[in-house]
Amino acid sequence: MEGKKVFLRLVIIVHIGVLSSEVSYDVSCSSSLMKVVVTINDARAVVYLDKLKGYPDCQPEMNAGRATFYLPLHNINACGTIRVLNKMTGQRIFYHRVVIDHQMKPNEIILVKCAITSGHYQLSWNNKTKGNVLPENFVEPE
Repeated sequence: MEGKKVFLRLVIIVHIGVLSSEVSYDVSCSSSLMKVVVTINDARAVVYLDKLKGYPDCQPEMNAGRATFYLPLHNINACGTIRVLNKMTGQRIFYHRVVIDHQMKPNEIILVKCAITSGHYQLSWNNKTKGNVLPENFVEPE
């Protein structure tokens, strides 16, 4: 049974990396918004954010075979966007997964991401000097 689970995970990972000829996407970023446009040639396909299929506030705007998501970066909890901060460089990476649910084919998953580098980032090290925690007149017994 355990061998089957590993095999299924491997198949899904391989499928994620391959997009069909029916799907293309574009990601544009600003400091406060990630815009994802997914173009689909399949009229029956359903497009949604991973784990948020029925969540009304995170549905795409559909227009002529295009699904457009507007993901706020200032409130990552609104649609479950994931943020990673590189504390050394100040670069912030935001990402999410978009699912294309074809009716007669396996689902396709697109990993979309934005990398935002702040112009000025000051690295602060917490250099704490060890203070004397013992009383001034403390004498250790021998």
